[in-house]
Amino acid sequence: GRCEELLAAKPHYILINIGANDSKDGEWRYTDADGEYKRNLRRFAADAEAIGAEIIFITLNQRLVFDKTGKARAPDRIPYTKAMKEVAAELGKVCVDLSAMHSELLESLGEKQATYLFRINDDGKLDRSHYSRPGAIRLAEMIAAGLKRSDSSIKQHLR
Repeated sequence: GRCEELLAAKPHYILINIGANDSKDGEWRYTDADGEYKRNLRRFAADAEAIGAEIIFITLNQRLVFDKTGKARAPDRIPYTKAMKEVAAELGKVCVDLSAMHSELLESLGEKQATYLFRINDDGKLDRSHYSRPGAIRLAEMIAAGLKRSDSSIKQHLR
């Protein structure tokens, strides 16, 4: 019911960043990136248009996962970022590539130095998926920077 609540509020802008849970193969919330996930993105865009809102797609952030070459990439999220970019291009909608910006940040810091951006669980273990306050602030700054560089009219509201 949250989507209906959002649409009923008739916002001017809807920023959509989904796919982290969709990418969890084997779980009830899994969706295929090129199938149901893309259909959902198109439906959300149509719903936004129906109420006169501008939808802005924001690709997935990264987890603290590095591949063998030192690139910050969560392999299960790659198809969802690609699918979102494709749908945004197909529909002519703004797409902020948070995935690329976040990878660049993590790679510039390196795995060990980047840990401060991620939450420490109650058991004292590093949570490589969820963010600490500084990590959340950095993500928000990257999203704002991407919006400022976009073709969206939302940038007039940003400093």
